[in-house]
Amino acid sequence: MAIEREHIHEVHEPLVAEESTAVRDPYGIAQFLSLGIGIFLIVIGAIGLARAGVRHVDSPAVFVGPFTMTPLLAAVNLFLGIVGLIGAAGRAAARSVCMFIGPVMVAGGIVALIQGVHVLGWNRADGVIYILLGAVAIVGAIVTPPMTTYAQRRITAA
Repeated sequence: MAIEREHIHEVHEPLVAEESTAVRDPYGIAQFLSLGIGIFLIVIGAIGLARAGVRHVDSPAVFVGPFTMTPLLAAVNLFLGIVGLIGAAGRAAARSVCMFIGPVMVAGGIVALIQGVHVLGWNRADGVIYILLGAVAIVGAIVTPPMTTYAQRRITAA
């Protein structure tokens, strides 16, 4: 009877298993910033190329809002905008693109503020916007983690 008693009071405890899995979030901040920067640069570059034409690379210098550009700078803006749009496709790509475009634009903005380059035809407004866009891209890449880890807990009864 002692054996039956132990068997009656036997309690099956549920098994708890914890494991970490990497789950990709659908969007990151860098993707939105890469998309916005890409659209802005494509619009500015396309308008600049439409106004200046492509006959000569360094002339004429045209105004697009407060920005001044030659066809060469308009083509550079267009190229960087396309790179920004490509980067918006995925979280890791957006971080990489923002880490590439950000420092390039900050450096270009500093050069534009210090020294005007005749071939590019930029002015101080170009320098300011490049520094701002570059800083935003760098911050977006830093605050966007490549992936997020979640702890999953499964309870199974034996």
